Amino acid sequence: MRLGSPNHSPEVNKSNARKTNPWGWKRVLVAIVLITTLGLGLLALGFLRSVREITQRIPESYAAWTAGNLIVDFLNTHSNQWPRSWEDLDQVTNCQRYVPIERLREQVKVDWDADFHQLVQAARSNPAMALRVVTRPDGSKLHALWGADTEPNRKIMGYLLWSLSQSNAPPASTTN
Repeated sequence: MRLGSPNHSPEVNKSNARKTNPWGWKRVLVAIVLITTLGLGLLALGFLRSVREITQRIPESYAAWTAGNLIVDFLNTHSNQWPRSWEDLDQVTNCQRYVPIERLREQVKVDWDADFHQLVQAARSNPAMALRVVTRPDGSKLHALWGADTEPNRKIMGYLLWSLSQSNAPPASTTN
């Protein structure tokens, strides 16, 4: 064989190398595109979750906190009488309101027929009981992102338990 034969030329060897692995660079390119697409999809999912958090859960958490504040303050200032309407709660002036009553009406459902004395009895028999007197309009649990003490049912249960401790306290001694 001669040095200049077609089987030994550098051009033929390069083309043979290309023919032996024609998908190598294409596979790498496809892998890069797939990984990039997956990464962008995960970023988009995280972004959408953040948007949902901002647009739904945070306002709902403020509504839950406000509803709990209003009900507990109403009970405290109205001789433990359960409120019967949003108008009753609108009278409350001693607590922090994070959401106006008009928006609470849309975001929160209150069981206006609840009986304070029955709730106290239930709290007495089971202090760990989960109340469901304040919910979303569809009856499901409200989000309370700021902590357990901002969830309205737990806040009301706390007030019920406090009320029980006050009624069980020994009478103040009188000195003559």
